[in-house]
Amino acid sequence: MPNGLSSAPTCFIKLMKPVYSTLRQKSHLNVGYIDDSYLQGRDTNECLPNISDTQKLFSSLGFVINVQKSSVTPAQRIISLGFVFDFVSMTITLTDDKKAKVKANCTAMQHKHETTITELVQLVGTIVSSLPGVQFGKLHYRNLEIEKNLALREQELGFRVKAPKKQYITYIKKWQKFCAQRQINHTQPSVVPVLDFLTALYQQGLTYNAINTARSALSSYVTLEDGTCVGKHPLVFRLMKGIFQEKPPRPKNTEIWNVSLVLEYLQSSSPVDKLSLKELTLKLVVIILLVSGQRGQTVHMLNIDCMFFSSNCYTFQLVGHLKQSRPGVNNPLVKLTAFEDKTLCVVSTLKEYLTRRQLFVSYQKPFRKVGRETISWWMKTVLTDSGIDTSRFKSHSTWAASTSAANNASDVFPDKATERKILSFSIKCPSEDCEWTGELREKEDHFDQCSQFPVTCPNNCGCSVPRGLVRRGEVDSHLQDFMKIHLDLACVKLRITEDKLEKTQDTLNDTKRTTKNLVEKVETLQNRLEAKTFSTVMAKSESALYRLKFVWKVSNFSDIMRQAKAEVQRTFESDPFYTENYGYRLKLRIHPNGARTGLNSHLSVFLIIMKGEYDALLPWPFKRKVRFTLIDQQEDPEQRNKVSTMRSNTKSRENYERPTNREENVGRGLNRFISHEELYSRRYVENDILFLQFEIGPVVSRAKKYTLLSESDESDGQTL
Repeated sequence: MPNGLSSAPTCFIKLMKPVYSTLRQKSHLNVGYIDDSYLQGRDTNECLPNISDTQKLFSSLGFVINVQKSSVTPAQRIISLGFVFDFVSMTITLTDDKKAKVKANCTAMQHKHETTITELVQLVGTIVSSLPGVQFGKLHYRNLEIEKNLALREQELGFRVKAPKKQYITYIKKWQKFCAQRQINHTQPSVVPVLDFLTALYQQGLTYNAINTARSALSSYVTLEDGTCVGKHPLVFRLMKGIFQEKPPRPKNTEIWNVSLVLEYLQSSSPVDKLSLKELTLKLVVIILLVSGQRGQTVHMLNIDCMFFSSNCYTFQLVGHLKQSRPGVNNPLVKLTAFEDKTLCVVSTLKEYLTRRQLFVSYQKPFRKVGRETISWWMKTVLTDSGIDTSRFKSHSTWAASTSAANNASDVFPDKATERKILSFSIKCPSEDCEWTGELREKEDHFDQCSQFPVTCPNNCGCSVPRGLVRRGEVDSHLQDFMKIHLDLACVKLRITEDKLEKTQDTLNDTKRTTKNLVEKVETLQNRLEAKTFSTVMAKSESALYRLKFVWKVSNFSDIMRQAKAEVQRTFESDPFYTENYGYRLKLRIHPNGARTGLNSHLSVFLIIMKGEYDALLPWPFKRKVRFTLIDQQEDPEQRNKVSTMRSNTKSRENYERPTNREENVGRGLNRFISHEELYSRRYVENDILFLQFEIGPVVSRAKKYTLLSESDESDGQTL
């Protein structure tokens, strides 16, 4: 990331959030500020694993740790960000270097008779950066701040310049370069260079709107030799008219997304009183945008202090500046009326939302008021969930989609009475010398007969003559006299057609390549599907052997892990259970911080056979196959990656014999069932809950033998 980029610190902080979150899931306390990390623990034993895990994770992600500037030894007094943090006296003070710097800057400022605003601002910035380590520090710089503001205000009044619009700067630079190449005065040229410049932009493929912006940019500071404004010169006006006819403005999208898809998605989110805060917030925002036809900025300005409710209708008065606000024009009222379909009723949805939150706050802690960017992001989320292609249609397309859907709805029909009233309006002929007046419905008939109506050149060269002044032969004479211009126009049209043909050919080639890639992807997916089907059949045949399944839900796993690492309670057991009616009595035991060879690095699991009521009826020793499975809690079942291990007994028969002299046998299991790093790499622990599945299969055959370790064994328990 480049140094000096204003957005770099913010982007890096957001990038590090998942990294620190991963460490916090391991019960580590940490705080990050840009590229500095602060790690905390209650004692040295808690700090050392925090430091070790942080270094390993940072190194695995490609970050380089500056060992010289880092303090990897736990201490109660550290220096960070220019401050001294003392956790014994619980104080924050400045370092000696920073104290000397502040003192030197203040002393140098006192010995100066005059100073610049820049030097004063630098001094104020140095003092403000030291405020966290100086008690009542804000009292010592207020006078300097006031003097700085007064100086800036006076300087602004003396050198206030009206800057050009942002979109003009690009074309002004192009115009200045154009004039420099031709050695032309760029502030007071003749009309010919202006026409050449606009024509060059047209030949570069710019649209009418872009060329019109360039014309406005020149009009903002260029005056022609005859004193005429660029935009009002007749030749410039005729050129822009011709460009408009050749390249009329076109909308960005020729089609809009289907509103019914979003409405169907919103209908599925009902009833509103059963929705979560996130689901209710997203539904309310989208319904308001669709019903009101407003922008996200308008919805962001809705306030309950300016809200009125009467007869199933909410009315909001907008206070503030909108995009379409104009001097002397009041902002429109936003009215939200009840709808008969309760699943899409904006009034009932808003009522439910107001019982939980105010308009509009985030649905995540700390529940602060959101900005219009968040409103747009919410809208984009709903569009994506509804199946709308958000790469083509952005969140601001809601206004066009809702109004287009209302205009094309089947219940919209023309009002005949209003149509007759409009057609009866009195109008005047737009031709300058024609004095005809009549009703609007007679307009077309008059234009066909009006002698003053302009007749334009069939070649669209811009020439027009009143119909009454056109004499026999004048059209042919015009075509002969302006043949060169007409041929130039024909060449321009031919060039445009060739460009369109080349673009069409490129599009066709891209389509062919895309089709070929899609065919290859389909073949690949078919091969994967066949392989997956085969593996699924094999998995089903294997799982059929394990008919008895038990799932142990381990809640508050972070507390359990913390207690195990602190050696407060190293093991945790499930409730006893029977394998079946009149079956074996068993229970499970886990070592969160590991046992023996898995200590401090793995999660260990063990099976314990207990004394039961029906032991006299059962065969001994216990020879059934068992399988431990750690369930991955991914939302998509296809993406789950379960950790499953099958084990049974071939050694230590005393652990599987009938317990007679004691309540339970010594446990047998796996010291290295899953490492701590792998445990937190996926969603095995979700919402502080872990699910451990235990399955029991048939009696072990002599052909295949597996081994479970005793809790007192030292080996790792690999399959034999």
